Amino acid sequence: MQIIQSTLPLYKFTIHIQATSPISFYNFPGIAFRGGFGWMLKLQTCLEKDRPSCKGCQFILHCPYASIFESHNVGDIEVMKEATNFPHPFVMSPLVQWPSTIKPGESFTVYLSIFGEAIKYFHFFVKALKALGQRGLGKEKSKFVVTEITNYHNGDKLYTANEGYVGENIEGLYINHDVVTGLQINFLTPCHIKYNGAIITEPTLNVIIKNILRRYKIISNIYGDSSVIYTEDDINYDSIKVVDVHTEWYSTDRLSKRQNRIMKIEGFTGSMNVQGDISALYNILKIGEAIHLGKHTSFGCGLMKVNSLN
Repeated sequence: MQIIQSTLPLYKFTIHIQATSPISFYNFPGIAFRGGFGWMLKLQTCLEKDRPSCKGCQFILHCPYASIFESHNVGDIEVMKEATNFPHPFVMSPLVQWPSTIKPGESFTVYLSIFGEAIKYFHFFVKALKALGQRGLGKEKSKFVVTEITNYHNGDKLYTANEGYVGENIEGLYINHDVVTGLQINFLTPCHIKYNGAIITEPTLNVIIKNILRRYKIISNIYGDSSVIYTEDDINYDSIKVVDVHTEWYSTDRLSKRQNRIMKIEGFTGSMNVQGDISALYNILKIGEAIHLGKHTSFGCGLMKVNSLN
């Protein structure tokens, strides 16, 4: 048995949502959820709502909205020094087929990952989602309730609609497994990855691993310990076989009000099976489950799930 503790605390939650009025997703669902969540979080926490932006606000270092949703580069960090904004300390992914309509009484799942010290805002995430359900999602103001929240990693129940918060001890990611000789990697939402300047339309294992490690290193430097204990050094790609790769390409457009232009959200979905000496690989892929792959992760893209085939 091998147990690996991430140097950067990674938290992931399974949020169960039940529609109380029809919810129609005409486009990638993450677009509507990201916009609605950010809007509601700002309404609930911003102390300077009349400001055109968070830049220059006296509360920027202490505001939940600014810290969670704007993530301005206001610190002395070794990575992304020229960036105006850092990657967000969270990822939210509704797992819903699109286009589709969720009928009243039907349920679906939203996965929420929170990185490092941002876990202190967990209750703000929950409160904003609950308020969004009461106000309504999208132009149609579609209503829903958050029925239950569990810890993705160990199944602990943390919240129910009937009981409220039922657990305050939130454990982060730990990797606990026997020797693994077979995996299925499922790419559940569009994964947009560039490698050597080219967009990857069909994933290869080494590109997936490199992308996870690069993103993990950046997030670790910003939101936690700058040391990263995972590298490719322990992976023997010659002893690993990739089989049964099945992918599709998805592309859609969204209007960026901030940039006043149409932007694309695109990437591959599908699955691949991996066989061989993959214990070291497994550790990194489980981190990828929490932090997601590629671009547009703030919209819920890059969601992956790893299943053992032992």
